[in-house]
Amino acid sequence: MTTRRPIVLLAFDHDRLQSTLEFISKHRLKVTLLVGNGNVISPSSSPLISAIAEAIIEGTNNLWEWSGYNEGLNAVRTDKNSIESVLFMNDTAFKHKETEKILSAYLGGNDITPRLPTTYILGRYHRPSRALTFELNSNFSGWISTFCFALTKDLFPLVNEVCLYLSHFTVDNRREGVTLLDTFFDELHPTMVAHLNWWLFGGGWYRSEPLSNANYVMFRQKLRSILGEFKLTQLCRNRTQIITV
Repeated sequence: MTTRRPIVLLAFDHDRLQSTLEFISKHRLKVTLLVGNGNVISPSSSPLISAIAEAIIEGTNNLWEWSGYNEGLNAVRTDKNSIESVLFMNDTAFKHKETEKILSAYLGGNDITPRLPTTYILGRYHRPSRALTFELNSNFSGWISTFCFALTKDLFPLVNEVCLYLSHFTVDNRREGVTLLDTFFDELHPTMVAHLNWWLFGGGWYRSEPLSNANYVMFRQKLRSILGEFKLTQLCRNRTQIITV
């Protein structure tokens, strides 16, 4: 793994992995490292994996996509001096029209970013429709989505910082005598609670559904993934140029 701009692909689901590999194959790309989370490498996808992925590791899935990205980053950094940046993708990237623009900017430049700066985070930028406060005493004007994004090497330590931040959000936060919704959001600012309540349980996300005991743990894991996006963008904001597509 000596490429100066490696691609790390994170896989969670058999069918999505197959579709993502087909997307990558169509664009004649190679994945430097495939990080599997669970038994997602099926016989039907193996031929494409062997053709596209240079190496495979199994992730711990301790922090959903963030542990996978961190483990993948550490694996491709064996020759630290040769790596300028890393592109991270999860297995939903093929669904987003912005992925092709991000890939083009990362690998060769395009009309949006014909020449990338020395230090940057690159990805799709979201601006909230309402005023939000992520953490006290911090401005929050938007965030980079992490289905597909790139970081330069001087920003690599921020991925581990995100993991350390997320590690204190226990997966199951339920307590007796307190409503499910209150235990779910009790670490967050009220404006952020309102936004995430709509996104996760009120129809914002395509998998949105009412919170219940049955889906509580899954949604807490999803919450950590979202907060990781917010935290990474916040860490980058005062350190680098945010390039958006």
